[in-house]
Amino acid sequence: MRTRLIGLICTIPLILIVIISMRFRKKIYDERDTIIDRKANGFGLVGAFIFMGGAGWFLSVITRMGSIKASVITLLVYIACFVWILVSSVAALIQYGRGGKEK
Repeated sequence: MRTRLIGLICTIPLILIVIISMRFRKKIYDERDTIIDRKANGFGLVGAFIFMGGAGWFLSVITRMGSIKASVITLLVYIACFVWILVSSVAALIQYGRGGKEK
């Protein structure tokens, strides 16, 4: 019951962020922004899959008889999502940094 209550309390700020963002103007994206976003998401996806493969291999090697607990697999999925966001953010920053320098 406590976990459900904490989850409900934590979603209230997220709902407020969505409501506030609907009232203000959103940034207009041009072609360069959409291309950077697509490339960054691709890099993030590749990074998450590499992480999942490496983590699964590592955990199956160090555990007894190559078995992994179900709770660890669930945790790996959440960490892979974090890795995806991290890699795509870094890729987007690098692409925006290189885009301003014309040679």
